[in-house]
Amino acid sequence: MSRCMSNLLFPVFLLGLALLFEPAAAQAEKRFFLQNATRYPISVTLLVPNNSGGWHVDGWWHVAPYSYKKVKFVFANASGRHFGVYAHTRHGGGKVWQGSGNAPNITVISQGFSYDRRYSPPGGTNRRVVKVRMVQGDTYRFLE
Repeated sequence: MSRCMSNLLFPVFLLGLALLFEPAAAQAEKRFFLQNATRYPISVTLLVPNNSGGWHVDGWWHVAPYSYKKVKFVFANASGRHFGVYAHTRHGGGKVWQGSGNAPNITVISQGFSYDRRYSPPGGTNRRVVKVRMVQGDTYRFLE
């Protein structure tokens, strides 16, 4: 092989190696912060935008009294600036944080669950439809 030909092939070889070992495109990570400013533990369900332009439902996130929890989701579309919450506590009279009126409905069950809202929600005990409260930003503070 001539020197001229090898000088042309070497950059092509390097490009091939770079493509071969290039890491997969990283998915965007979306973080939500749940702050419990009450004296009771709360259980939270989240409605978050997913990578298909729809919504994903995930529950239950347990947040101790006077604490916060950082919740991370990996989506291709993490640019959304809003999410939905539904939460409750069984203590202190059983307070519920939920939406009203035209707020979106989701289905929850007693045990943990995760589903795309376009498909059937999971079966389980105490299955019920609830309304979520839509929130702007990435933090929700639960107050008594």
